Amino acid sequence: MRTLLEKLNQVARQTPERDAVVDGDLSISYGELADEIRGLGATLAARCPAGSTVTLVVENSIRYVVALYGCWSAGLIAVPTDAHSREREIEQVVSHARPALMIMSTRKSNAVAVAERFAIPVVDIERVLEPRTDDAAWEPRYCDDALIIYTSGTSGDPKGVVLTHSNLIANTESIVDYLELTYEDSVLNVLPFHYSYGNSVLNTHLFVGGKVVIGPSMMYPQAVTDELRHHGVTGFSGVPTTMALLVDRTDFASEPPPLRYVTQAGGGMSKDLTLRLKDAVAEPTRLFVMYGQTEATARLTWLPPERLHEKLGSAGIPIPGVTLRIAGKDGRDLGEGQVGEVLALGNNIMSRYWCNPEATAATVIDGWLHTGDLGYLDADGFLFIQGRASEMIKTGAHRVSPKEIEELVASLDFIDEVAVCGVQDKLLGQVVAAFLVGEESPANARKVLSLCRQSLSLHKVPRYIEWRDRLPKTASGKLKKHRLAASRELRT
Repeated sequence: MRTLLEKLNQVARQTPERDAVVDGDLSISYGELADEIRGLGATLAARCPAGSTVTLVVENSIRYVVALYGCWSAGLIAVPTDAHSREREIEQVVSHARPALMIMSTRKSNAVAVAERFAIPVVDIERVLEPRTDDAAWEPRYCDDALIIYTSGTSGDPKGVVLTHSNLIANTESIVDYLELTYEDSVLNVLPFHYSYGNSVLNTHLFVGGKVVIGPSMMYPQAVTDELRHHGVTGFSGVPTTMALLVDRTDFASEPPPLRYVTQAGGGMSKDLTLRLKDAVAEPTRLFVMYGQTEATARLTWLPPERLHEKLGSAGIPIPGVTLRIAGKDGRDLGEGQVGEVLALGNNIMSRYWCNPEATAATVIDGWLHTGDLGYLDADGFLFIQGRASEMIKTGAHRVSPKEIEELVASLDFIDEVAVCGVQDKLLGQVVAAFLVGEESPANARKVLSLCRQSLSLHKVPRYIEWRDRLPKTASGKLKKHRLAASRELRT
């Protein structure tokens, strides 16, 4: 099997009446979904040569699924982007990906303006499509490249990650394996499909013939909890912020939905939040803490739920088909407990960065993905992430890991979120700054400093503490620490 589309069509032939995607009052069966994909695929194939890029500006919906798999049916490379993006943000993707077509709702004036500016033809996903090819002899086309996902840009330098059908199949099969997904599973999805985590949630459940229920926005966390109960889904996936909202802002813990599993990725989750989430879910719900990157299609490691307490704080073990090693600055392997860069090898590692051979050559070397994350492996082969190499704070002669400080501060009950980063200092090069979300008060700020002084070396104690209503994040939930640092430096 070469593509996820082939697997979806197989499921559609075997169980055409089973629900595939539910979106509010709308639902579509596997048979109907396969027909819609085939129709759009034929339409797109008539308008674009195989191997062309096509930008998708479609929000989470049944239409998005049809658009994504329709591109694959036509042998095209899908380039999804956030339908709620500003015009300038869509323009950045389009100017780099150079799509032959844009699939969108023409009610999205921001996307329409970009299409007109670049003279790109548009397929309106909400309207009746052009006459479809009903000839039974028509067969889907194939192009090895399947998807370009633009990285979240936490460093301010987004890149287009090219994922092949082989990458997608490899990662999907591995995730299905350790989550033990079957056709009986269903998931309430609140993650953006246009990023790797949401994309993997979508593809893994369609792969096994399960059901994907498109959930409400996490702006309304109680509504999400209510939907979990209403649909009786077996699974839920989220980033740390998602989990904090469920535990702290809803009645999730007092009346836990009967989930089979909960998965967390999209950034490290503090030990405190991990334990609170574990306490909140009902037995026998299994909590999977995971780690990955867009460049790895989605997933690199998973922490077996039965070892959660024993290995608290760990990102877990490699998923099936992935090999990890820890390398020093000279590229040599480091031993047990030694911190270095996390390197990964497997069939899920990206093909390349789109139109960026220099970045590709610096990131994938001899097949090994250089993640840019720092970590170590313990005696049992469990990975512990210590932060990103680019986020290490260099203050005087010291190197400080933000993660250590964040874990400590997050243990305070009046803190909802914390981000620690380095800001420029004329004397020391950088000093530590902590940005807090929670119960703001001078007394609580003093408690933060007091805890840090009691628990950390002096050079690790935050020089600056700032309260924020919220922390800047990408659409996939990752912190934009460069923006926090820049905002602080403008005032110093």
